[in-house]
Amino acid sequence: MNVVRALILASLALMAPCQTGAAANTTTDIQDSTFVPANVLSAQKALYYLSLPAGLSSTAAFVLASDTSLSPFATDSDALTLNLAPQTVANVVAPLLAGKPNAAVEVGIISPYGQATYGFGAASGAGSAPPNGDSQFEIASITKTFTGTLLGQASLDGLVNLNGPAQAYMPQGISLPSYNGQAITLTNLATHTSGLAPNVPSGTFNPSQADFAAFVNGSSLAQAPGASFNYSNVGAALAGQAADQVFGLPYQQLLQQNILGPLGMSETSTLPLSGDYGVQGYDQNGNPVPLDSFNPPTEVAAGGLKSTANDMLKYLAANVGLTPTALYPAMQLAQSPRYAMAPEVNLGLFWISFPDDGQTFVYHAGGLTGASSDAVMSDPFQTGVVIFYNYNPLTTVGNSTAGTDIVNMGNEILDMQTQLDKFEQADTAYLGL
Repeated sequence: MNVVRALILASLALMAPCQTGAAANTTTDIQDSTFVPANVLSAQKALYYLSLPAGLSSTAAFVLASDTSLSPFATDSDALTLNLAPQTVANVVAPLLAGKPNAAVEVGIISPYGQATYGFGAASGAGSAPPNGDSQFEIASITKTFTGTLLGQASLDGLVNLNGPAQAYMPQGISLPSYNGQAITLTNLATHTSGLAPNVPSGTFNPSQADFAAFVNGSSLAQAPGASFNYSNVGAALAGQAADQVFGLPYQQLLQQNILGPLGMSETSTLPLSGDYGVQGYDQNGNPVPLDSFNPPTEVAAGGLKSTANDMLKYLAANVGLTPTALYPAMQLAQSPRYAMAPEVNLGLFWISFPDDGQTFVYHAGGLTGASSDAVMSDPFQTGVVIFYNYNPLTTVGNSTAGTDIVNMGNEILDMQTQLDKFEQADTAYLGL
């Protein structure tokens, strides 16, 4: 790349509207981007990146993934930011779209150097426009991390003892089982070590509070709470009901007051998906699933939220400390390890963490009848990724399933972005910029 072309491209970048690139075809779109006002690239640094040989390093190759435009960069009116090239992201998620004309994938990335959203596929059926950063998806079990944050806040406020009996915070009519006198704690509920069943019985999907209470009250434990990991949506629902009790508000109002409102997450809600913005979901056989097939008031804290990539990036930005917020201590408490579910894999208040090449990844995935999702963050790089997919997590993707692939893809995209962040940090020091 010659210096003249680099100068022209850098000049255009400083004048261009917020954009990461044009659509590659009618079913792939890269959305406009918005940016955090921190550590933006200067025009001088842009010239440096644009002049790098493509083979200099793997991270430099990400920057130069498109040799004909500034697509790896996204700009606001007076600054440059650095995110992965659209084609890099497209290559990772391509298996989710293969052979599925109704498939829709939305990816969001946040880092100290900016944020971007990337949409692929068809949001409203074959041939329709792709999703964008404001398209609503069911985020399923990622909802649990919001519940964990509420528990963290309740603990910091002195409203609960996370290691004390959870029964003290249960609504009227709920009686938790115990094992040889050992009670279930809120930490047990939030680390899936309560010993409670994974779900209410088949046939009582979206149970009433009376049916839910009857099931819990009739439960028994086969071993002591804390003895082993056993994923339980029932336990997560009870953790949410405990939060409702101690704060004195129903879950949606509680979220709005404590998390959604303060972070400006106006498109995140337990309310039904909007027909205008809600992305149609499909089961593993490709059959359409009614919007809001899972919307029980009793179990909403386990998986009832709907959100957008733009809103979830606000949530991740707050969780990694990019956005100053009074919630940060509660978010850090929710992420802190409390139970080792496997070697080097830990559970906090629903968040799962594990080491990766000198950093710690913190994540939670989600799945419902017509939706798969993943949210993952890197400590200490203050970088996060969210992926939404409008197919059931049991959907076959190559030799795997969507639920497994979503998590792997989120980790892969995050790893590439943090490598780019490392490259950026090193060269910031080298260039003195």
